[in-house]
Amino acid sequence: MHEPPTTKRHRGPVRDKLAPRARSQGGSGGSSLSAALEPMLRPFKVVFGARGSFSPASVHPPDIELRQDGDFEARGVHPRDARTLQGVADHTGWDIYLRGAHPSRLVHLAQGLSAYGPARPKPPGIYQKTTKDGAFAGLVVYGPDEDDKFEADKRRVQDVFGLRLHLDDNRILRDEWGNAFYSDLDLHVVFKKEGEDEFSVVPMEVWLPVLSGAVEPSGLYGPHQLAPGTPIERNAFGVLPYSPFQHGGHAEWTERNNEKSGANRGPIPGEVRFSLGKTAVYFDTTPRTREDFKERNQDHVYTGASWDAGRNRKATERYTRRHSSPDPLRFHVPTTESSTAVKGPTHRK
Repeated sequence: MHEPPTTKRHRGPVRDKLAPRARSQGGSGGSSLSAALEPMLRPFKVVFGARGSFSPASVHPPDIELRQDGDFEARGVHPRDARTLQGVADHTGWDIYLRGAHPSRLVHLAQGLSAYGPARPKPPGIYQKTTKDGAFAGLVVYGPDEDDKFEADKRRVQDVFGLRLHLDDNRILRDEWGNAFYSDLDLHVVFKKEGEDEFSVVPMEVWLPVLSGAVEPSGLYGPHQLAPGTPIERNAFGVLPYSPFQHGGHAEWTERNNEKSGANRGPIPGEVRFSLGKTAVYFDTTPRTREDFKERNQDHVYTGASWDAGRNRKATERYTRRHSSPDPLRFHVPTTESSTAVKGPTHRK
């Protein structure tokens, strides 16, 4: 990192400037003086790093490098998806920021039906979080005292996507064809390098067909996951019912800097970054994400207040927080275009 602006770099050892008499006394004098100064210099070493270096140590813990399949699985990302997204990053040069999920979602990714019958990635508008343990881990389930939440989600999703929802005997949320819902893949943002130090946000209508087209052939997603009779049609976002990406990136959402967004305001920590020719890394805190965005001159996508809103969050909090899905109405675009076209959101600048 750069030197602090108020710090001057010494040309020689500290004792050369502070103790000229010690130089004439040979090595023993210098050694004794160094020993005497050690207690005073120790606090500065903590701040400025190793002895002789005046570059401040990073205030963030080291990035977590994801190398093994289990590293990705612990963050709710299937290894096949991870390899595919890394391939896209290497091919396009994009920086892809994928928000981590709970490992329970992986139970429902297979080349056949999951153990709980047909299931699909949940679209925006279902605010109820998936369960994290128990008999129905990874699915959207409502407790006996959560009828009001179910009714709100039911109305919202029907208004936006036309899906009719109900609860089965185990209070698992299902659509009219019998599909349950598990966590989709939440994208935070995609950056593209434009010049030496210039980056831009890749809009949803560009990255969505690329990323969806890359991961869907993996065998983890497809009509085989769905109940018979489920229409294989693209929705308002241009995505299929089995696509793991069901909406735009959080950083493209118009309400991301609105204080009324509550838990959705600003960046939500806990994300995997895929970059050209680099090992995938995991950011656990919002300050580390901000530092990374600043290196790309893109930290302005959030206001200072929005960055502060996520400053002290831990990634694990989003697994228990409710209402962490953006309002789908902020993404939805009424259109007369063909249902097979990839339609972009109105929230992009």
